[in-house]
Amino acid sequence: MTRKISRRQFLGEASCASVGSASLFSTLLNMRMTNTAAAFQASSGQDDDYKAMVCLFLAGGNDSFNMLVP
Repeated sequence: MTRKISRRQFLGEASCASVGSASLFSTLLNMRMTNTAAAFQASSGQDDDYKAMVCLFLAGGNDSFNMLVP
């Protein structure tokens, strides 16, 4: 049972696959950079008494349902 696929169908499926996997690769790259930065900071011998407060103001944020027009 062979499956015939046209060039147009192949390009359509390949473009959908690349768009779908772009977010995965972006997330993996960000995690790798974060891990590298954390390892560098741990090995640089910084003071242990360093403290930071991070504030995120998400008023008026964008959710995923408003990004794409249905």
